[in-house]
Amino acid sequence: MSIPFEKQQCWHNTFSFIAKSQIVLNASKEDVGKVLATNKIVFNLYKRTSEGNNNGAHRWKYNSDMDFPSMEMCSASTLTEDMLSSITMFLTTKDKIVCNRVMKKTGILAYNIDTILDSDFLFNDCGTSLPDDKRQLNGWKSILDQKGINVCNSIILIDNYLLQSNANQNYASKSVSEKIDNNLIPILDALLPKKIDVPFQITLFAIEGSNPFDTLAQSLKDKIKSLRGGDVKINLQICKCKKEFHDRVLITNNIWISSGMGFDLFNAKGFHVNKPTSISILFPYIQSSAPWVEKAYADMLGYAKGVSKNIKYGDDFENRLL
Repeated sequence: MSIPFEKQQCWHNTFSFIAKSQIVLNASKEDVGKVLATNKIVFNLYKRTSEGNNNGAHRWKYNSDMDFPSMEMCSASTLTEDMLSSITMFLTTKDKIVCNRVMKKTGILAYNIDTILDSDFLFNDCGTSLPDDKRQLNGWKSILDQKGINVCNSIILIDNYLLQSNANQNYASKSVSEKIDNNLIPILDALLPKKIDVPFQITLFAIEGSNPFDTLAQSLKDKIKSLRGGDVKINLQICKCKKEFHDRVLITNNIWISSGMGFDLFNAKGFHVNKPTSISILFPYIQSSAPWVEKAYADMLGYAKGVSKNIKYGDDFENRLL
């Protein structure tokens, strides 16, 4: 039986992703050696990465090198903060139910050979261009309500003007409350998991306007918590910026979202910008179609780590992405 072209593409993309990754194998070195001797696909993968085709990023580690929990046991009690911040994806032989359970509990992607071959969105840009008649009235929900995008456990959102009024900007004049109610809250509603075993961390980088961040932080946290009725523990902080950033991006532990005109594109009636703009949604280290995004993701996180030393309001924590 022939394999559909789309699945062939997914297999090629998956192989490329594994080949450039740093891999921890939940198996002993001896067991892996036996597989290398009998499985041509694994042997070719090992050979490819051993020959330096991954720009030096790849390494093989085995379960004897670290205390690695089984898939069934993955939860807040077994995954350390170091694991939460360093694991991009679980690739497993476990069934779909186990994969889905791990994603819901941890916010880390988990796939087996069947589910990943049905997940071409992992390897493509899931973004859009605006205005779009189908999405114009439905706002961020229609843009972000896509399979797999809300599998995450932390968010960093960088937008200088998201938390200040821009009454003087005639392309998108909105108050802070309009920006929050019609943009920030719908964005977080689309990305927040329904439940998760670990605290969900949100760090906002923005320039302070006439609404002081010290009072805004608590009211904003209350609004975000109400989205899930208390089922998700929220840690929120607002980092006060000057003009350290130019680009407007949203980063989770799995995705990169960039918005040319920022994240305040909608008002109560829909799209509220009189110029065309575009939004990119990519899984940085998984896909290979846009190599630039891996560097952009790493560079932005590195730069944000430095800026995060500025004055912060809200909860006292260090975002695991930083």
